[in-house]
Parts: sequence; C-alpha cells; structure tokens
Amino acid sequence: MKLKFTIGQLMWLAACGVAMSVVVAKDFAFVHMTDTHFPHDPRAADLIAKARSAQDLNLTAYGVSGKAPAFVVVTGDITEFGVEGWGAYTNSVSNSPIPFYSQLGNHDNTWTSLRPQIRAAHGGVTYSFDYGGCHFIGVDSSIPQDPRPAIGREALLWIENDLAELPPETPLFLFLHHEPSGSQYASAYNCEQLIDLFAQRNLVLILAGHTHGSRAFKIGAVDGIVGGAGYGGSAGYNVIAIKQGEIFAAHERLNNTEASKALLEKQMPTNAPTEIVEIHS
Repeated sequence: MKLKFTIGQLMWLAACGVAMSVVVAKDFAFVHMTDTHFPHDPRAADLIAKARSAQDLNLTAYGVSGKAPAFVVVTGDITEFGVEGWGAYTNSVSNSPIPFYSQLGNHDNTWTSLRPQIRAAHGGVTYSFDYGGCHFIGVDSSIPQDPRPAIGREALLWIENDLAELPPETPLFLFLHHEPSGSQYASAYNCEQLIDLFAQRNLVLILAGHTHGSRAFKIGAVDGIVGGAGYGGSAGYNVIAIKQGEIFAAHERLNNTEASKALLEKQMPTNAPTEIVEIHS
C-alpha cells in the first residue's frame, strides 16, 4: 500500500503526534581542499600534512570548535599537468590516518587524463561514499583534453541510479571542480541537468574549486562553497563542521590555526523539499 501526502498534510500529522521519519546527521567535521596543482609549489604538500594531522578544527568565524576532520575532499586541479604531478600528490596522502576523496579538474584532464587513476583509487570517475548519516557524491566536471567543463551523460545516469537507492531525506553533499552554473560550461543546459537530479532531494551543500577564491554561492535555493587554492601565498582550505543540527563552513589559511573567514552557517536540513511524499506500508 502506498500513501501520498503533501508537506502541509505531513505537518498536520506531525502536530497530531504521528511520528514521521527524518534523517539527523551526526556531529562530525571534514576538510574541503582544492587546486593543489602538484608539483607546482611545496606548500601544497604542507597543506595536506596540516589536514592529515589536525586534531581539532576551530571555526572562530562562528565561535564553534569541531572535532578532528574525519576525511578530506579534494575538488580538482590536484596536479598542474595530469600524470606529471600525480606521484607527488599520492606520496603526500599515502598512509594518511584519514581518507582523501579526490576528484578531477581541468588541469588533471587537459594533458594526460587522470581518470584511470581516479577509477583505481575510488572505483569510478563518478563515485559516492557515506559518513555520519550523510551521502557524498563526487563528479568529474572536466573533459579529457578539453579545458571546458561538462557533466557527461554517463555521470548523470550514474547519479540518478545512486540517488534511487537512497531515502529522499538523506543529507547530500555534491563535490566537483567547476561550480555548476554560468557560461563556463560547454552547455548551460548541462548544469540544469545536473541540479535537476536533486530537485526532490536534500542537497545540503555543493563543494567546488577552480576559481582559487574562498567564497559562498547559491544555485537557486542550494548553497555552495568554493575552496580557495591549495598552493601559493594564500594557500588554505575550507573547514566544514556539522554540530548540534547546524552546519558551519569557514576558510583557514596554511599558516593559521583557526578558520576565521566565514562562508556559511545554517540549520542542517532534515528532510527533502518535495511537494509530495510517498509512504509505503
């Protein structure tokens, strides 16, 4: 038997004491790093060493302290020229006490594509993992031997199939190199194809790189952040903490001990923004 309710009806049921299922993420923290461009600058290796050894994350921008990072997400341009820098990157992350989840950028694919290396490391070019009640999806937004970004049909189908296995209220994080908006993509419609897959899903945050700045952005009602640069004089990374039902994101520089640049603060959503909810019994 399958029943359908509108959001208003569900709110009425909840007010009457009928228990409804929502997903509440556990408290945890992670690092969002991007654009390390190995082996361009030794400070990239220093930044990775810092993330690997971090014991506590201090988001002074919000007066919040977080746990040690559970993992690191790297959103592309890992290397300067593809295969040439891959060895230096893998040496930096090897034997890390926390996992590094890597995704590709245009520098990783325009010369000698690193897609085989990502498949070997993560099981596929598009892949996902779970942590703390949340689901993370990594997408390669770059085209081999073409600097323009695009999301291939095979990736869109993979994401659609991946989401089909999840309850719609599952908190989702999407990470990729290129912010999925604007004219930089080979087709602007391609960005809409990607975002539309999450239209009835609980997409909490998009993590992106490419522009070497740390900032927040929005695509419709969906929040996103850009991770800065992992090398050079402004080397740093984003720190994301989920704590007591809220999510905080701030940027921390390599030579600092605290994330002092505010990027995002909001309640952690617990259900999907769907108009119709189906209940099976």
